[in-house]
Amino acid sequence: MSKEEELKIALSELKDVSGVIGCAVVTADGLLIYSDLPESVNKRALAAMAAAMVGTGMQVARELSIGLLSQVMVEAKEGKFLSISTGTEEEAPILSTLVGPKANLGLVLLEMEKAAKKIRRIME
Repeated sequence: MSKEEELKIALSELKDVSGVIGCAVVTADGLLIYSDLPESVNKRALAAMAAAMVGTGMQVARELSIGLLSQVMVEAKEGKFLSISTGTEEEAPILSTLVGPKANLGLVLLEMEKAAKKIRRIME
């Protein structure tokens, strides 16, 4: 089975959460690994922005001595975009998820954490 097929399976439970519109796995330097985002989304640009958001969040957390970054979220009127690192190293892949405004964030984050573990194993 290819890594793309493994990633699709690993992210299937996340995609099944009510309100999840799509998700993507990107490298820490902003290259797209896998995407299940709507066609209207510029996936390469989003990959670069997700990596920049997580990288900046890690720098802020380190500068403020507040521990490891948990997540970065962009909240807008019509939805949210969440990104988490799939590991503790700065070069770990990033999982990003686009959700609608009524998505249950607790459930989405729980499924993102489960998916991150699967992604770590797949990408080793």
